[in-house]
Amino acid sequence: MDWSTMCVCCETFYKNSDSFVIAQSEFRTEFGIHSNRAVPSAHAIKNWVQNFEATGSTLKKRGGSVKTACTPENVAAVREAIEQSPRRSAHHHATSLGLSEARV
Repeated sequence: MDWSTMCVCCETFYKNSDSFVIAQSEFRTEFGIHSNRAVPSAHAIKNWVQNFEATGSTLKKRGGSVKTACTPENVAAVREAIEQSPRRSAHHHATSLGLSEARV
C-alpha cells in the first residue's frame, strides 16, 4: 500500500472522532471498493496513525545501522588509529571509532 492511501486512512480516522470503522467505510467510498472486498484493518490503520504521530510520516522506519560518511575527518581518524595499532582488526577499529567496517 502506498503512502497516499495510508494518508487518506489517517485523515479520515482523525476527521471522524478516531473511529476505525468509519475510517474503513470512508476509505471504501474514497477508492470505490465494493463492500465484500478487503480494506485496511483497524490494526493497520492504528499502526499508520501511531507512525504518523511519532514521526510525521505514515511509512514505517527502516531498520539497520546509521550510515557513516567518508569525510576527511573520518579518513584521518582511521589513518591515525591504524598507525597506532596496526595489528588491531578492522572490526575493532570500526567499533572504537564509531564507523561501519566498510569505512575502515
